[in-house]
Amino acid sequence: MGIKFANSAFATLASGINSSATSITLTTGQGARFPSLAGGDYFFATLIDTSNNLEIVKCTARSTDVLTVVRGQESTTARAFSTGDRIELRITAQGLVDSAPVTSVAGRTGAITLAAADVSGLATSATTDTTNASNISSGALAVARGGSRIVKVHNFNNATRQVTSSSSNYNYFTWTLTKVASGTDLYFHLVMPAYAGDNSSMNIGIGIDGSYNYTGYGATDTGGENFLVMLQRRTGISSGARTITLNQIPIDGSSNRVLNIINPNSSDDVRNQQMGTNFVVYEIDNS
Repeated sequence: MGIKFANSAFATLASGINSSATSITLTTGQGARFPSLAGGDYFFATLIDTSNNLEIVKCTARSTDVLTVVRGQESTTARAFSTGDRIELRITAQGLVDSAPVTSVAGRTGAITLAAADVSGLATSATTDTTNASNISSGALAVARGGSRIVKVHNFNNATRQVTSSSSNYNYFTWTLTKVASGTDLYFHLVMPAYAGDNSSMNIGIGIDGSYNYTGYGATDTGGENFLVMLQRRTGISSGARTITLNQIPIDGSSNRVLNIINPNSSDDVRNQQMGTNFVVYEIDNS
């Protein structure tokens, strides 16, 4: 069903027609030069007289040498034509428009809306794209991807100066991290200016939902600057919103060891390094 074409199809009129005629009889035997039409098929043809007056008609049926037509197509005007005038199957603007969607899929032609069953290997239930963050660490996607991949980078900053008291457990900062997938690992990268205000060793704790994992940091008691740089991996953390805290814990549990955090402040003393605490968490899929 649709528009039809034939190469170099032309004929002459066996008898004249007036401007309202819808049936055109061709010279005997010349109808075979034009396409055969089934139900819903058609082609556009152009009538030409000896003065080169043109009319485009839409042929909707052909019975041997007799054409059934709709007159005056594509802004042309229906007119009378005489015996011996020509009719030709030419490319027309509307013919090109109508031919654009012609295709065949699953035995159908024309402009087609594909269903899942029309595509080999596509399940009938596969109507949406399910490739998203929640399944990135499992299934065929992870296998095909192969190797470690960064799923998301969580970045936290704090530029507010804080100097701790001699508390044995002092909470510096608290952030909320929204973890993408349960199967990924978290790599914590912490950089902050630090100053050992009393004794020589401190622990910095990274807490996840109240559960701490500590890393040691040795600070020199010189009155100068120290920069705490820490890289730590945490596994088995479920997806969703996780509360991340940064705490100080003295190694021996005493309360007299203090690690001062130096952050940007124009009135700060010589220990000021004009930088804040930068805390980057890389969420990595190692499957």
